[in-house]
Amino acid sequence: MRGLLSVTLVLLSAACSNKADVVLPDDFLIQQMNVFYQQGPRIVQSYAAHPDLTYRGDVYDTALTILHFLARCQVEQARPLADGLVFLQDHDQVPDGRLHAAYWANNLLDPAGQYTSVMDPNISPGNMSWAGIALTRFYQVTGEQKYLDAAVKAADWILNHCQKTDSAGGFSGGLLGWSYGAVTWRSTEHNIDVFALGRALYDLTGNEKWNSMAQHAQTFVRSMFVTDGSYYLTGTRGADGTEPNPSPIPVDAQSWAVLAGIDDQSNLDQALQWLLDHLIITETVGEHTYSGVKFSTEGNHIMCEATAGVAMALWAAGRQTEAQGLFDSLEQMQAFAPNSDGNGIVATPFPDGAPTGYGSTYPNSLHVASTAWTSLASLARCEVFANPLGPLAGSDPQADGAPGDYDCDCDVDPDDFDLFEVCASGPAVLPAAGCEARDFDEDRDVDQSDFSVFQRCYSGAGALVDPDCRE
Repeated sequence: MRGLLSVTLVLLSAACSNKADVVLPDDFLIQQMNVFYQQGPRIVQSYAAHPDLTYRGDVYDTALTILHFLARCQVEQARPLADGLVFLQDHDQVPDGRLHAAYWANNLLDPAGQYTSVMDPNISPGNMSWAGIALTRFYQVTGEQKYLDAAVKAADWILNHCQKTDSAGGFSGGLLGWSYGAVTWRSTEHNIDVFALGRALYDLTGNEKWNSMAQHAQTFVRSMFVTDGSYYLTGTRGADGTEPNPSPIPVDAQSWAVLAGIDDQSNLDQALQWLLDHLIITETVGEHTYSGVKFSTEGNHIMCEATAGVAMALWAAGRQTEAQGLFDSLEQMQAFAPNSDGNGIVATPFPDGAPTGYGSTYPNSLHVASTAWTSLASLARCEVFANPLGPLAGSDPQADGAPGDYDCDCDVDPDDFDLFEVCASGPAVLPAAGCEARDFDEDRDVDQSDFSVFQRCYSGAGALVDPDCRE
């Protein structure tokens, strides 16, 4: 039977196109998680080859890298990073579930070897939620309780330190600086993150506390929608943090709201259109012209992380043609942007950096968050599991992904055929354990009828598989 399958595949491969696409950046992300540690718990080095950021390891970037490897069905590759987040939480000088914005990636403990080596002391519900989201998904795939426990600790910290019950509601921006001063302002983006974490915990545990947490954040985000402007505000400001903050207007409050499905569809559609009308830009760097997204109305230059998030949101909203234009541009930036290596993604292709409009500037350096977002956006075209802000999908990304895409890269090609062929059992013969996803007709064998479905799904290397090819 296997010989016949192989002959058929050769003929099929000759008929399939091979469309170029974003290169999935496994190699770059593995490099960034192994810079300082090659075994045991660790976090990523957030920027590659940046002299001022050599030792910085962001919790957010680490969480995104975990989500990337889960979407790529590489659970064990993600494990040291999930263990790294748990380690940082357990070894904090104040062990109440907190995680700081960034640590020294080259040494997770201080010189005395007692407490975590904090680089950026800020503690925000946004970063905490992203860590929790990654840990809930790692728990969902592995069933290992310690990861759910760590996510719960992070969520409890947010509830205990950031929840507001005044007229604005929502969750405040957390604790800032080495003095850990509590702030009163609220961020729309942070509250979207808290909503996603609360929903994930509620789905996993059924505990109404987490549903209430999600709803509290959702109510705040919905209150930030400006009806006569068709966009979401950045959040609030003022002495008590209840005054709406009119400017700048950021991209992530629009695109992440869409990805989370946090509001009425009409508002989400309007916010996405506002984003396209106001934040999409085209820039020429050297010999190449790119289209992308700037971070806010007061920002400047393309940010790749934001561009990938918008591409994912457009695809999810059914606007594939517009999304593909951004994917094409990301592919070009991956290949040709200054300081690119052909695998990772720079934070911005602009040599002098991209100001956000909030007082910070992203450098023209290879960047883990930009790379992971680009990968997740590419994978989300065929795998619902890849949307980090959406509802939890099934516990097995491989089984729940596009039919026939057994290596979780959004195409069905010879690599997937090899994984199909090893499971071929013939009619009325039980296949080996782990081969359930190859039994398309669910008759407890993997035979020629199943291969006929695989043939329909075969796209060729680099060509996007049709998620509905099984029908």
